[in-house]
Amino acid sequence: MDETRKTIIQDLLNQLNNDDWIIRYNAAKILGNIDAEEAIQQLLEKLEREDNRDVRRKIVQSLGEIDLKITIPTLINIMKNDSSMMVRYTAARVLGRMGAKEALPHIKERIIKENNNESIFWFNIALARLEQDKKGQGISSIEQMKKKKLLSEKLLLEYSKVLKELKQKKK
Repeated sequence: MDETRKTIIQDLLNQLNNDDWIIRYNAAKILGNIDAEEAIQQLLEKLEREDNRDVRRKIVQSLGEIDLKITIPTLINIMKNDSSMMVRYTAARVLGRMGAKEALPHIKERIIKENNNESIFWFNIALARLEQDKKGQGISSIEQMKKKKLLSEKLLLEYSKVLKELKQKKK
């Protein structure tokens, strides 16, 4: 790793401990954007200690950007146990995009426990990505939500993107 990159990553890691949550949020975001594999351990540690849900969510997203299998057990734990619905469903989305099949039973378990339509939607999207089957539980559940008009326009748009993605994977 060149010295400039090393210095930048170290500066960003230091900013993860800043008192201002917006600075911590942006540091996590940049680490994900630059695919800072070198920062994985510190991001995982910070995720466990962080009080602010927006920062935890951004760390989860950044771990997804970096996309290393070593993060899967922590992401499953966060998905199952985080106090924030947004952090939980973001972890599920990341696990789905990563293709983390070991998360399937945990996602199915969590869908039953969630009580917010948006959260249930995102858990089902993750499930659909992992099942890669238009007749699987994830898609079936979303279709039921769609029939009951429980999905916003934004979620319907995201759903159509996932359907296209699944169709392309089948080819």
